[in-house]
Amino acid sequence: MLHVSTIKPLDERTILAEASRAGRMVIVAENHSLVGGLGEAVASLLLRSGVVPRFRQIALPDAFLDAGALPTLHDRYGISTAAMTNNIKTWLDREHGKNIQRSALAPPWSDRLQKLPVYE
Repeated sequence: MLHVSTIKPLDERTILAEASRAGRMVIVAENHSLVGGLGEAVASLLLRSGVVPRFRQIALPDAFLDAGALPTLHDRYGISTAAMTNNIKTWLDREHGKNIQRSALAPPWSDRLQKLPVYE
């Protein structure tokens, strides 16, 4: 796990060193839009560098979002601790050949938006 406190300057050396290790899955989780945030910066760095680990992104949809209390919004948009934990466990289970169905894999807002691309 890396804590990336800033996008600029991005700690490219550390990210590449960790992402290059055999068997890595890179998961970028952020309280920001899928577009223009840390996930895109890391994906771009990996692509430019020829490093191709399995890549997943947990972020807010690129859309106008509802207003409200943070815990409610985190649940609604799939970035609550429970939703992120569930998604990560599902991804890891798939990596290890387990076929486990988890109910929170799709964020609750996904049925109201256009189909978002899967970043794998």
